[in-house]
Amino acid sequence: MSSDVGEKARAVFLAALMVLSVVAMSTAFAGSAAAATTTVSPGDSIQSAIDNADPGDTIELEAGTYNQQTTVNKSLTLVGAGNSASGTVLQASSSGSGNGITVNASDVTVRDLRITDYGNGIRLKNTHSNIVFESVDSVGNSNRGMEVRNSADLDDLELNNVNFSNNVDGIRGATTSSIDGLTITESKFNYNTKGIEIYQDESSPVQLNDVTISDTEFIDNAQKGIYTEKLSNATLDNITVDGITSDTYVVNNGIDINLKYDSYENITIRDST
Repeated sequence: MSSDVGEKARAVFLAALMVLSVVAMSTAFAGSAAAATTTVSPGDSIQSAIDNADPGDTIELEAGTYNQQTTVNKSLTLVGAGNSASGTVLQASSSGSGNGITVNASDVTVRDLRITDYGNGIRLKNTHSNIVFESVDSVGNSNRGMEVRNSADLDDLELNNVNFSNNVDGIRGATTSSIDGLTITESKFNYNTKGIEIYQDESSPVQLNDVTISDTEFIDNAQKGIYTEKLSNATLDNITVDGITSDTYVVNNGIDINLKYDSYENITIRDST
């Protein structure tokens, strides 16, 4: 009798082990299937590739020029073949109009491409988190290199080795936009009217909080290198601000921290020129 019980127990154990193995293999397969890569060539639609992608996928853009506007509305990685003029270039079909890339999703990474000749090179909108731009040039746009729209509520925006130059504004944060966690490293905001400008809402103040800007330059901007009306828990480390060029704008500043309509704290500027 005890031998029969032992055999039955062993059979049950082996069956359970097989079920667990099948479940583990299915989970691993599902995980690998969720991370597909789609390659887009000049002349193809970037938006179609995004629309057909699953969250977590990667869209690779081959070198060349894409005269398109693109909205990233799901979590994915958009990667080009380099941010030089010979790399991957998104360029407006009508000079100075539209938005090159609009991000309206969380967990988005954009890297290694160039955006130029739009109204706004990059537009961020609505409530999202974990957005990364790395080795992206947004240059020569008629308004902003990056626009953070009114009512945008962002957690953890990271800009690494970006070049937002030769625009009206490198970055503009609208009055009701909020960012909690902004990191800018090894970047350039040069030859704009203002390198970075952030505005505050008088009736319902919001925050620009937990900010680190390091190893970044603001050269030959016409009016201001950095202008902000809201800022807390911020460190500006090893930044260079030089060459405010306008001789007619009466309130030129390298860094203008003009805090309004709320309480702020913990702002440090160190090892900077």
